[in-house]
Amino acid sequence: MAGTEAPHPGSALARPQDFCAAYVAFFPLYEMARLRHLALEDPANPRRHDLHQFTHARQLLDHRARTITAPNNDTLFSSARLDLRHGPVVVHTPAMAGRYHSLQLINAHTDNLAILGSRSQGDGPLQVVVVGPGWTGDVPAHRQRVDADTHDIWLLVRTLVDGPDDLAAVAALQDAMCISAPHEAAHYPRQRSVPPKEPQPAQFLRVVNEFLQRNPPQGRMAACAAAARPLGLGPEFDGAALSEAQRAGWAAAWPAAIAAVQAPGHRSVRCVQGWNYPPPEMGR
Repeated sequence: MAGTEAPHPGSALARPQDFCAAYVAFFPLYEMARLRHLALEDPANPRRHDLHQFTHARQLLDHRARTITAPNNDTLFSSARLDLRHGPVVVHTPAMAGRYHSLQLINAHTDNLAILGSRSQGDGPLQVVVVGPGWTGDVPAHRQRVDADTHDIWLLVRTLVDGPDDLAAVAALQDAMCISAPHEAAHYPRQRSVPPKEPQPAQFLRVVNEFLQRNPPQGRMAACAAAARPLGLGPEFDGAALSEAQRAGWAAAWPAAIAAVQAPGHRSVRCVQGWNYPPPEMGR
């Protein structure tokens, strides 16, 4: 349907709350696309790196850190982006000799697929094969298998560091981490869209639709995409122009949609002896 006008939204789905619901459902996908571009392709990022390649933090954070929402200063992060469309990718980490470490695998919708490491797998070494949706070919040798429901994956490794004097030892462990993929990074498709931090509706839809093509929605996200299709959102709308009604609907709902994402998500939080406990579905 590229280059054609998207279908006119049905009257049942032309309400502002439907545009807001679609924005909330796919905002995580947009943010993952934006962060992937910053990490791999943004020429202004001096620390950008190739697909299937680790980048390592080498210094402890303190109270001045603003890159992430809640930094810690007792682990060092190692980060990599994976692409599973051409076959499984294998992540290798060395033995940690009693040191806490974890491997967090996050899908394109920001859901945790798995958290592996010392808590459940011991000291290692670990050899984790990450398999993409629907893959039926040969799977490389591995100790752990993680089946992903999207092709684009963010891998975060956290390694415990016991103060400044321990940094060199952790750096050596980080340098022993590696990723094996079926092809060189240049063989994988680049992002076509450059996602701004504060998009307008057309930019948001262009990025989300591209990433729904890259990561065909499954499960509950397939249901969300089906509900949003009359609004011009879905993998089939690459290059499609919005109808006047769709453009007007997004423009009218945009302020409320942004406010819905920024609003506190802890409305059903429980406070027990001064500790706040969010509901079990928090983060989905």
